[in-house]
Amino acid sequence: MPLGATRQRAAHDTTGLDRRINITRQHFSGGNGGNNQESWRTDTRNFMGRIMAPKRKSDKCRGAKLRRVDRGEDPIRACANWRTATDLLRSLMNHGNHTFEEKQSWYVSAVQICARNNQSVKALELLSEMHSLQMKPLSSTLVEIIANCKRTAQWRAACDIIDTMEAKFSMRPSAKMVSSAILACEKGGQWDKALELYDRKLKIEKMQGRGMKLNVATSSAVLNACEKSGHWVKALEVFESLEGCGGQQHVNACNLVISTCGNGGEWAKALEVFESMACRGLKPNMATFVSAISACGNGGQCAKAVELFESMKNGELEPDIIACNALISACEKSAQWAKAIEVFESIQGRGLEPNTRTFNSVISACEKGGQWAKALKVFESMQGRGQEPSVITCNSVISACEKGGQWAKALEVFESMAGLGLEPDVITCSAVISACEKGGQWAKALEVFDSMAGRGLEPNVVTYSAAISACGNCGEWAKALELFESMAGHGSEPNAVTFNAIIEALDSALQPEIAIDIARDPRFHGFYPRARLLDGVVDLHSCSAAVSRSVIGGLLKDFRAGRIGCQDVIIVTGRGKHSESGKAVIPDDIRSFLLQVDGPTVTEVPRNPGRFILSARHLQDWIAGACVPC
Repeated sequence: MPLGATRQRAAHDTTGLDRRINITRQHFSGGNGGNNQESWRTDTRNFMGRIMAPKRKSDKCRGAKLRRVDRGEDPIRACANWRTATDLLRSLMNHGNHTFEEKQSWYVSAVQICARNNQSVKALELLSEMHSLQMKPLSSTLVEIIANCKRTAQWRAACDIIDTMEAKFSMRPSAKMVSSAILACEKGGQWDKALELYDRKLKIEKMQGRGMKLNVATSSAVLNACEKSGHWVKALEVFESLEGCGGQQHVNACNLVISTCGNGGEWAKALEVFESMACRGLKPNMATFVSAISACGNGGQCAKAVELFESMKNGELEPDIIACNALISACEKSAQWAKAIEVFESIQGRGLEPNTRTFNSVISACEKGGQWAKALKVFESMQGRGQEPSVITCNSVISACEKGGQWAKALEVFESMAGLGLEPDVITCSAVISACEKGGQWAKALEVFDSMAGRGLEPNVVTYSAAISACGNCGEWAKALELFESMAGHGSEPNAVTFNAIIEALDSALQPEIAIDIARDPRFHGFYPRARLLDGVVDLHSCSAAVSRSVIGGLLKDFRAGRIGCQDVIIVTGRGKHSESGKAVIPDDIRSFLLQVDGPTVTEVPRNPGRFILSARHLQDWIAGACVPC
């Protein structure tokens, strides 16, 4: 190949250029010339001359580059590849007597090349080396690195550079740098970190005596971070700062604020932002209405959600399926099942096709409203329309059947899931077991419970509680106790419902001693903290009749065994205000229980049937007798 053709090919081949740099690097690292400053510059000039563009491209450009080398400028700027640049930097630093300024220039060039090649981590490594060598980077270089982090969502590197500037170089990051870092965090899904940087940016702006100013991209990033992390207060703060600086409010920003407030349960704040849009000359779009309707739904404001939905036509907007779903969900959360079905039935008239989320919301509304038959009808309609039910769909239907006492229907839906290609989850199994428990089908409940292991499912506390209740209701107290005691081995801790279920099972099976032992469990007192002797009072307000009997039975055993000294004890049973139908159960039940076990004499409290006293004298007399409390 002719020499000219070879030179032309090399000029357009950056890889070839880097190979030539590698050759020069090797030359610098060996021979006598590497230790002589003039020799280094001569070699560098010759090397640069070989890699410059051929004369036909631009003699003037080629000459200018060579003259920069003659002036002692670094060769690293000629590198296109970051790895070549860093390798050459190592060789130059290890050979020759070079000035501090030259070395600093090489590092700056290497950092810039790393930044341009998306090597932010390597750039950070070089910055740390600069700090150890007491060199200081250019602010513009750091801006470039952080901007690259923003483009590539390297949020950690962006934050590290901000921290490095302050901690190692005593450089104050500019508001622009922090904005870029915020965008990097937002792209990387680091919502809390983005908000932390926002606070830092706010501090910088205040220190510089300026009001907080956010461009569209940064404000959207911060508001998006607020929405994802649930910081509605911060979202309003950002929103107000945008107003204060006179910036134009964008509909998307308003949508994010409305959504954030709605997710935080602040429906009134969300509506304030929604209603303020007209004053700013902003026209709500479909997403605005959906966010506002959802906010009302989360706040239990079904009527306002309906009002917003119907007002969409005033804005010349025709509700789409997403808006309909938002309204149905609002009705579901407010237990307005009839309105949910009304909206559902109007969808077809609007020329819309309901999707899986639509059906799920309607079925859930029926479930919460105790309308198991309607839930089943919608479920069947869903399959008739060719929509595939999800596990969530089946869970809602099964739960509706469970609440309606339809254990057979719940089991039927459960068994049909395999034909639909669906795998039941823990929620599914818990709902089916609960349905069987309420229907007195303890064997079926245990069958579903035992099948969970084969499905790779680990029962949770809800599953255990339902299974224990199923066994207890059918007198299978031994199986109930076995389930209760096996919970710890499966990593599940009992809660108040579980304790109530096992004590009910043991109490109804006339196993008071075991029930009393369970009521002594320290975990039990974590859920019933007042159901023990504290400052002379035992409060049974939150206890069922069975649990109350176990608590009082245990207290009498402690007095009898001398574990507690005799004292006046006030037993608070309540007046039944929170009992079913407002009828008092505990007061009469505990008095009857004390009579049945030949307990100590009760001292009534005048004009307060919700409490009585076991006096120290009566306890002493009872202990002195031959009666056994249980």
